[in-house]
Amino acid sequence: PPGARRSVELAGVRFIQERYAAAAEIAATAISAEFDPALSDDQDATLSSILARSLLEDGRAAEAEAATDGAMDRLPKHAAVLGRDLAFAYDQLERFEDAERLREKLLERFPDDPQLCNTLGYGWANRGERLDEAEELVQRALGAEPDTAAYLDSMGWVRYKQARFAEAVELLERGRAAPGGDHAVIVDHLGDAYHRLGDQAKAVRAWTEAGERAAFAARNPDDPANGDPELKGLDQRVAAKLRAVAQRQPVPVADLGQGVVAPEPPEPIEPIEPADDAGDAAAGPEKVSEPLDPEQPSVPASEPADPALKPAVDATVNDAEGSP
Repeated sequence: PPGARRSVELAGVRFIQERYAAAAEIAATAISAEFDPALSDDQDATLSSILARSLLEDGRAAEAEAATDGAMDRLPKHAAVLGRDLAFAYDQLERFEDAERLREKLLERFPDDPQLCNTLGYGWANRGERLDEAEELVQRALGAEPDTAAYLDSMGWVRYKQARFAEAVELLERGRAAPGGDHAVIVDHLGDAYHRLGDQAKAVRAWTEAGERAAFAARNPDDPANGDPELKGLDQRVAAKLRAVAQRQPVPVADLGQGVVAPEPPEPIEPIEPADDAGDAAAGPEKVSEPLDPEQPSVPASEPADPALKPAVDATVNDAEGSP
């Protein structure tokens, strides 16, 4: 029979080929105690992850969870990662209730795991539910890793859902400036928060960038952002916002939390002057690397997600900025 290293390779190939039953069989055989006494913990963890995900994809969720429980007991140093990995696999199958159920179970065992706290807290906040608990969990994540873009975004989104928009903008701008903060979802969140504060020009630029980034990820299957279920349909949602701005209609930004009452809209904020060089939209989102900072506007006035909206959106931005 193949050794442990070859089994990892074969199981991975079968999984990519969507031959899930074969992948599960190879992984389960390799993990068995009598197969290869030299199997390392890292190899065991990789095979256990492939086994659980293959079983889940093959419609055998109960077996997948049982296999993960066994691996977590057998490999304590890998336990949190194995649990989170199965929850993420549920997310990818859009089985969000199962993912949340599993994460709540994992939280009892790993109450201070930053990724687990952030993911669970963000999920509640994104639905506008359990905002106090969401805030507590995300704060745990930030306490462990205060400069992580995803965690800053999550806390900014909690504040948005609480109608604390100025605090939301501050946190989201910090997240946008952190490594990895150019994710389309983070930039879209920032656009919604700007809009809630009455800063329409900066909201339009943020939504435009978010739409470009979402479209770029969709055109490039290897983009790591493609694993995020929130990217699905984001370009259409952003286009709807830009269309509403162009048509002077109410903008369909994200709702607030359950029971949260929105304050009276502020007077429009006098926006900053755009950068002199508008940039080349055709070059793709790699051109945009700096935060949407009030002191240094660096997001180019690039093409909107829907090119047909460009004249109207440009006019809206120019009106807001007092341009002739």
